Amino acid sequence: MIRTLAICLFTAIGVQWAGNTASAQEVLKLSLSDAQAYALNHNYDIKNARIDVEISRRKVSETTAIGLPQVNASVAYNNFLNIPTQLIPDFLTPAIAGVNEGYYGLTPEVPLPVGAQFFETQFGVQHNMTAGISASQLIFSGPYIVGLQSAKAYVGLSQSNLVKSETDIRTQVAKAYFPILVLIENQKTIDSILVSLRTMFNESKEYLGQGFIEDTEVDQLELLVRDAETQLANTISRLELSFNYLKLILGLPASTVIEATENLDSLVGSIGPDYLSDNPFDIHNNIEYRIVKNQQELAFLNMKRYRSEYLPSLSAFYAFEETGMRDKFNFLDKDGDWYPNQVLGVQLDIPILSGGSRKHNIQQARLTLEKVQTMDKQVQESLTLAERTARTEFSNAWKVAINKKSNMELAKRIHGKTEIKYREGLASSLDMSQTHNQYMQSEMEYLLAALDLLNKKADLDKILSKVTD
Repeated sequence: MIRTLAICLFTAIGVQWAGNTASAQEVLKLSLSDAQAYALNHNYDIKNARIDVEISRRKVSETTAIGLPQVNASVAYNNFLNIPTQLIPDFLTPAIAGVNEGYYGLTPEVPLPVGAQFFETQFGVQHNMTAGISASQLIFSGPYIVGLQSAKAYVGLSQSNLVKSETDIRTQVAKAYFPILVLIENQKTIDSILVSLRTMFNESKEYLGQGFIEDTEVDQLELLVRDAETQLANTISRLELSFNYLKLILGLPASTVIEATENLDSLVGSIGPDYLSDNPFDIHNNIEYRIVKNQQELAFLNMKRYRSEYLPSLSAFYAFEETGMRDKFNFLDKDGDWYPNQVLGVQLDIPILSGGSRKHNIQQARLTLEKVQTMDKQVQESLTLAERTARTEFSNAWKVAINKKSNMELAKRIHGKTEIKYREGLASSLDMSQTHNQYMQSEMEYLLAALDLLNKKADLDKILSKVTD
């Protein structure tokens, strides 16, 4: 039964992280609140969540910059290795022939060609350079205004996600910290019992040599000693694994030596029957519900953005440039001519027909908003149910823990009295074995009940958004 309960304890702890034994070094002493505070600064998920918040803030700055003046400068150089050839109509030959015939009575010796004739001409020069600067300013744009609102709303969502990550990590640290306290308490109990059993075992061997007791009495005690030694070794091993798992959550190197400063009985004793009534539930403080509200706001702004695409947009622009044209590359020559060109204007874009795409986008956005609104109601109902369930489970766990602690204290007294009777020769080793197993079983049941109570409290605190001591 003791081995079975020990396996149940190990399963309840759920430790899956193994590491090397820490080398001797300075011990890091941590209370539960210290461990939670350390995790908030060093846990990898928390670090990434803070980076996401900063990214969202940069996104707001990026969106804001779209509405600020945009200035660009450019320099372009073209070297026409072959200047483009253009064909223009031959208007000179017919004109000259007409003048000669009409005014001078001259007849061309060579007949004029029939049909259209063209000249091959080349316009421009080989080297061209253009330098200019342009500026534009967005005056009004509906999608820009809504996009800026959406970017700010996204910052709120990322901040809520950070709070959720912090809430989750506090709960995760607590659930990794509690098994350590349980195993430490179990180790203390086994150590104490083992010292007593070894003393009785050594005394029994002396009584056996003097013929006062039978060898079965000594064998029975030896069996209890070996069983206690095995339990102690298993507890120490599990304690090491539990510490390594806590280090992983905290973001600590595996070689770090940790000491838990909390006391299991103190934590359990601080939880009274008034804990439920002293901590009311406000769904608006729950981070899961706040995230749904953030998503609902973003869905509404998304629909608003598509609606704003029906509005016209207005912008102003200015451009100035100078062009230099040379037969040789001598643009650094101050005497060369540059030809300026500048323009100032405004542009009004009026959406007229989009083939129905804007209409369908609005309909999709509206349906998405309806989904989020439905999710809002669903989350309210599920959180209300989860809060009631958590309160009931916590209440039951508290009653069980109190009962198991009373049973353990009673079994401890029985074990102590039986040990005294055994030393006085009034009890057999079989009686000693029975009370020992009874005490170990009741102690294990109490530890499991205490662990369950602390975990249920952590779950309830998470729902109540009360995740710190």
